[in-house]
Amino acid sequence: MSKNETQINIFAFDNYRDFLKAFYEYKKSLNSRYSYRVFCNKAGISSTSYLNMIMHGKRNLTQKSIPKFVKGLSLKGNEKKYFENLVLYNQSTDQELRSEYFQRLLFLRSEKFDVYKLGYNQHAFLSKWYAVAIYEFLDTKNNCHSAKLIADKLKGGVTEEDVKESLTLLKKLGLIKKDPSKGYVKINASLETVDDNILNDAKFNYHKSMIDLTKESLEDSPVYELRELSALTFAVDSEKLPEIIKKMKSLIRDVNKVTSKGKYKDKVYQLNLSLFGLSK
Repeated sequence: MSKNETQINIFAFDNYRDFLKAFYEYKKSLNSRYSYRVFCNKAGISSTSYLNMIMHGKRNLTQKSIPKFVKGLSLKGNEKKYFENLVLYNQSTDQELRSEYFQRLLFLRSEKFDVYKLGYNQHAFLSKWYAVAIYEFLDTKNNCHSAKLIADKLKGGVTEEDVKESLTLLKKLGLIKKDPSKGYVKINASLETVDDNILNDAKFNYHKSMIDLTKESLEDSPVYELRELSALTFAVDSEKLPEIIKKMKSLIRDVNKVTSKGKYKDKVYQLNLSLFGLSK
């Protein structure tokens, strides 16, 4: 989009309808004669009320109308790609597709502005189970001098390349460093505040991966390896669900306290707690 068209940063928007409203208001502020008709004529849209209906959620954009809106907005390059993916992200009801579009949005943001690189890196870390596992592995007494040594100790088909990529990511996030004598070690730091949209999408990818790993563990883990698989199917008063969730979160905190006190950590384990409905 040329500077003559608008000064609005499309990459700051998580909803394309909000962007359209901001664009229209901006154009109107520059020229009081700017109207839905003017936009639709430029976009090649016959209905002058179409923009208004789209902005206020009364209609969705279609694959056929998206290019017309791109033309009406004068979007080019990565701004064009961002708008297209933003529309698909906002309108999709398939969680896997939404996640795919969201990751494209994060990448396009990070390509355009350095300020968005943190969010892109945070998402990459939180959504990949092995990146989190590698971070925890650095807390063990194992040899962490090279990516190969770490990869050899991890399950789930983690490759040396996966480890290298994760270590680079962790260094960018300021969570680890390379010590000449100890190898890769954690830094006493924590992730900066993570945007809710980034966190929610990362959670989806992370938990989906962990469900797959749980299935693999049932088939591949040796019988002598210490593990626990427990399940409970129950009828419940819906008003009691918040209390159950509270107890689940409390258990996670208690386990975290126990693991933080260990003096000789030699393994990385995963604890999953799931609660979901089986009836409508």
